[in-house]
Amino acid sequence: MRRATATENAHGPARGFLREFGDLGAVLAYALTGGFLVLSGVVEGPMRVLVAGPLLFFLPGYAVVAALFPAEPPDGGGDGTVLSAAVLRRPGVEWVERVALSLAVSVVVLVLLALALSLAGSSFATAPLVTVVVALTAVAALAAGGLRARLAPGDRATAPVDRWHDEARAATVDAGSGVDAALNVALAVAVVAAVAALAVGLAAPQSGEAYTEAALLTESDGKLVAGDYPTDLTAGEPASFTLVVENHEGAATDYTTVVVLQRVQTDGESVSVLEQQELGRESLSLGDGERAQQAVSVTPDLLGEDLRLRVLVYAGDPPAEPTGASATEHLTLWVDVSPADGA
Repeated sequence: MRRATATENAHGPARGFLREFGDLGAVLAYALTGGFLVLSGVVEGPMRVLVAGPLLFFLPGYAVVAALFPAEPPDGGGDGTVLSAAVLRRPGVEWVERVALSLAVSVVVLVLLALALSLAGSSFATAPLVTVVVALTAVAALAAGGLRARLAPGDRATAPVDRWHDEARAATVDAGSGVDAALNVALAVAVVAAVAALAVGLAAPQSGEAYTEAALLTESDGKLVAGDYPTDLTAGEPASFTLVVENHEGAATDYTTVVVLQRVQTDGESVSVLEQQELGRESLSLGDGERAQQAVSVTPDLLGEDLRLRVLVYAGDPPAEPTGASATEHLTLWVDVSPADGA
C-alpha cells in the first residue's frame, strides 16, 4: 500500500489530488483535445497520425483498465508477511502490467467499436470512429475517477512519478560511468522511436488504400439495380440514372461529375472520339467514408447508334477537356439515340 510522503503533506491536498487523479485528468483532456483536432481537420498529415496514435491505441485501454483496477496492487502490507484478507479484496495491477494491458485493451476496444459501427449501419471512417473512441474514453475515465475516489487515499492507484524520476536520474545523471548513461539514453530513444513507428504504421492510412468508388444504377421495381439500363434514347427527351459515389480518399473530398455523349470509331483495340457532347455536370462533397446518391438526367441531341455515354467522376475540378483517362472514375454505357419524330 502506498502511504503519503512528507513531501506530499508539505504541499497540501492540491498536490495529493493531482497525484491521485492527475493521470485520469490528462487522459480526459488529451482525448477531448485530440479528438477535436482530428475531427476538425486542424492537424493533417504526420501530425494527425501523432495525435491520433495515443488517442486510438493507448488512452481507451488505459481508461478502461483504470476503471477495472482503481486500487494499488496488494503488497502484503509492507511487512513481508502473508497477504491479509483485506488486501486480497483490493485487487490491482503493477504499472508495467497496467501499461501493457492498456495497449492490449485499446486494440480490443477498437475491434469491438468497429463491429458495433458496422452493425449499426455506420461507415467505418475517421469521424464516427474517433467520436465513439473519445466518448468511451471520457466515460471510462470519469468512471475510474469515481471508483478511485471511493477508496481510501492510501489505497488509490497512483502513478509513481517520484520513483520514475529517481530511476531515470540513476540511469543517466547518477550513472556509474558516461558510457552507461549514454547507453541508457540510447535505449530510451530507441524504445520511443519504436513505439512512434508502430503508431504511425497502425494509424496512418496506406497510400494504396485511397480510392473513390462509383456506380451507375437504375430503378427497377422500386429498387436501385446495376442493370436494366435504358439504351434506346430519343433526342430531346431526358433519361434518368442514379450515380452512387463513395469516398475512400482518406479525407473530405469535393467531387465533380461530368456526363458526355461520344461518337467513337474503333480500330482494333484503340477507340477514337470523333464527336463529343457534354450533357451536364454536377458537384458533390463527401466526407471520408461517406456515400451519396446523385440523380443524373441526360437529354441527348447527338444522333446515331453505338454512341458512348460516359459519366466521369473527378476528385476535384475536371480539366478543360474531360476524358476517361483523366477522370478519377468513369462509367460507360453504350446507347442508340434516334430522332424525336422516329425518322
